[in-house]
Amino acid sequence: MAELEKIIALGKLLGFEGVALQEFLRDERAKQREQMKEEQRLLEEEERDKARSARRMLELNAELQILHARGEGGGCAGSDSASVQSEPTSRLTVVSPHKLMAPFNDKMDDLDAYLTRFQRVAEAQKCPRDQWATAFTRCLAGEALSVFGRMPGADAVDYDKVKRALLLRFRLTEERFRQKFRNEAPHEHETPSQFFSRLENYWERWVQLSSCEQTYEGIKSLLLREQFLENCTPSMATFLKEKTAGD
Repeated sequence: MAELEKIIALGKLLGFEGVALQEFLRDERAKQREQMKEEQRLLEEEERDKARSARRMLELNAELQILHARGEGGGCAGSDSASVQSEPTSRLTVVSPHKLMAPFNDKMDDLDAYLTRFQRVAEAQKCPRDQWATAFTRCLAGEALSVFGRMPGADAVDYDKVKRALLLRFRLTEERFRQKFRNEAPHEHETPSQFFSRLENYWERWVQLSSCEQTYEGIKSLLLREQFLENCTPSMATFLKEKTAGD
């Protein structure tokens, strides 16, 4: 109310009255609202920058841990860390992967890139694959954690099934990875080996989400189906895709 009185007083001081004063008041209040929105936007952007910086620091620390651990022996315990005897005179501290990564944020993170990062950390830490699901779910929050919570108990301890459920929930489908594999181009400043690795990841995700058998016959069937759908009539392609999804 005090602010409103100040605006009215300013308007009168400038010589406005009646309808003109009302228009001045409306314009000034609109400007104030815009200013408040801009201040809120800047504040949120600052908070996002802080969050990104904190996440980057965690990632850098994780990379340092990986560099120290690469080539060493070790395991992945259910606790946050464990020590294993590698030589009589030295001990290696093995850290659970979730301690080396920022929690997954479904508003900011790319799920596929996050999964790749987790797998590299787990491999570098020599974490047994049958413990990946437990370690990975400790990285989850929000909707991703809810997806895990709705999974049957037997599936919740299977890393591949947890990964598949999350990919489907966040709409990273077989078709999306197929299109990425076929259509992606190298990013600016991306090296040939990095681009090759990215294509390999798209291919693996496509095959995994297609549920085809990872045998010669299974891969042949997947590629023949793709070629057929690409060249048949649109109505036939739509019908077959819907039928496959229904099955």
